[in-house]
Amino acid sequence: MTPADCYAEPAVSATRKILDLMGCFHIPVAESTVRGINPFPRLYRRDSFIVDHLPILNQSETIRTALVTESIRSRFYGSGVT
Repeated sequence: MTPADCYAEPAVSATRKILDLMGCFHIPVAESTVRGINPFPRLYRRDSFIVDHLPILNQSETIRTALVTESIRSRFYGSGVT
């Protein structure tokens, strides 16, 4: 997820929940720290909060889909990749 077309934290959360719902636990999700040159307006980016709070995505208390951390990305792609 990049913070250019959404707010990254709720978008990452919603993406992991959607993958869980679909049974695709093997697909890891990562949050980028790269800023978009021309990010979407806040009005559109806030939809990530709405999606993250959809009842169907919040039926389970745990999220099984992995969240890739910075240290894991660095190990595989080097320290220059964000």
